[in-house]
Amino acid sequence: PTRRSSDLVLGVFGVVFKEMFSITDTLYSILQVKHQDVVYCIDQVNTSINRIKLLRSFESATFLFNEAKKITSLKQPRGVVEADLLNKYSVLQYEILDNIITQLTERFQDFSKLEFVTLFDSSKFKSYQTAFPNEGLECLSSTYKDVFDLALLKSELSVVYFDSQFHGQHIQQCVKLLKEFQDSGLLMEVYKLFCLIMTIPSTSVSVERNFSCLKRIKTYLRNSMTEERLSSLATISIEKDLINFLVNNDGQFYEKIIDRFSLLKDRRIDLIYKN
Repeated sequence: PTRRSSDLVLGVFGVVFKEMFSITDTLYSILQVKHQDVVYCIDQVNTSINRIKLLRSFESATFLFNEAKKITSLKQPRGVVEADLLNKYSVLQYEILDNIITQLTERFQDFSKLEFVTLFDSSKFKSYQTAFPNEGLECLSSTYKDVFDLALLKSELSVVYFDSQFHGQHIQQCVKLLKEFQDSGLLMEVYKLFCLIMTIPSTSVSVERNFSCLKRIKTYLRNSMTEERLSSLATISIEKDLINFLVNNDGQFYEKIIDRFSLLKDRRIDLIYKN
């Protein structure tokens, strides 16, 4: 009976987490994309939370309990009523789901404060000409009211939305275009807003991805490196796209790095080949 109970518990854990991970993995993939549309991200988070809540029902508990029994291939223990087992493992399932729902809700509770990022969505600039994103402006007002002249900002944004050279452009390119107007003092509020948006990602996923690279750099077998070396290796790992770009545009990139490294101080090996 003890073995049967433990196997059934593992089975319940298995089917519950399988269903839950099918939802959270989809959300993870969406948030990994560098979206500027915060409203879309918020909608996907809420959708995932609601899908997990649907698992918290008697029908779902019954279905997952029967699936767990199939996986473990266990017969009904003697003297044990199936309804009692179902109630027992339903409580376990509810506790798991409640914990995940609470964690997701707390993690993304301030997500709506970044809704002002939708003011820059170059793919929607054409639609913004007739339907200005006032919700994003109101969000900006509640967070950065003292930083921007909101009336002037709205006027300048309308100019940008009607200017076709900004349509479909990445935010870095838009900032470069706006910088050309600085000397004449035009579109200063929009320039300030776009600079702010460029420094605030829609999610923290990219930041967490950078921190996760430390696990690959500083392992249990390589934990005695200096802070300077760790920082340098982390920078190389985080900026690997830039490194690949430099390598592709300069066939001698690695050779130049080796030559510069070899000249820093005397080393035990000769890094520069001499004829």
